[in-house]
Amino acid sequence: MKALSKDLIDNPELWRLSLMTGDKGISVFACPVVGEGSVISEYLPYDAAVSSRASAIEDVVYANPMLLLPFRKVDIVFDTVKTAVVPADVQPDNFGRMLNLGSEWVIREAPLDSREKLIYAVDRGVDNFVSRTYDMGSRHHVLELLNCYCMRKKQSLAAARMYVNIGVDTLDLLVYNRLGLCALQHVACTSADECVYRALAVFKQCGLDPDYDEIVVSGNSERRHHLMPELSRFVANVLPAIFPSAAYHGDSTAHKAPFPLVILPLCE
Repeated sequence: MKALSKDLIDNPELWRLSLMTGDKGISVFACPVVGEGSVISEYLPYDAAVSSRASAIEDVVYANPMLLLPFRKVDIVFDTVKTAVVPADVQPDNFGRMLNLGSEWVIREAPLDSREKLIYAVDRGVDNFVSRTYDMGSRHHVLELLNCYCMRKKQSLAAARMYVNIGVDTLDLLVYNRLGLCALQHVACTSADECVYRALAVFKQCGLDPDYDEIVVSGNSERRHHLMPELSRFVANVLPAIFPSAAYHGDSTAHKAPFPLVILPLCE
């Protein structure tokens, strides 16, 4: 794969860079801060021979000079499955014990609503590299962004709804009813059959009605197009997520970017 050259962007101070660190690579989404224009969306895999996640990310970043330009804003989105939803008043000192993790992990948190928050673990080496390289960048988790976006959509809900977001090798499940958030999961999932099973299991656990309530599906287009017909065998209302017009930027390349990176500016 050709490296992302710094020559791709003339005025980086007018651009925004969003990076999502996953198990096997980094998703890159860069777009102009104002107005319409070309966007850049790429998936940069790690070198499988590099054992350390921090070293693998560092290698990818330094092999792609565009990622080190002085962007106006940089966002780091962590795609870690080491997560838990806890009451909003739980103190940070308890997080590591809740996730059963040692000192090689940094525990971060993000609010979900007035009652609950998300805690998630980031490899300490990755966290240190990101902090050194993008010291002014914002930090998010995939579920934090999806929940923010879905909560805004929930305001007009007449029925309960499940949101399914499909990543390269992950599955996000968010369920809302009239009382608010019912379920929130971010799991490793590479098999289409497993994704269908997990989604339907959570749908049932939350008491949703397969004849009335909805499933809205976003994410990786190839996996999404396979998953939706399978879900439709069991649930009457399975719909594709509507791509937000504010995130289009006048370039169809935006449709290929991971959904959490696309909606990130809409969650601020």
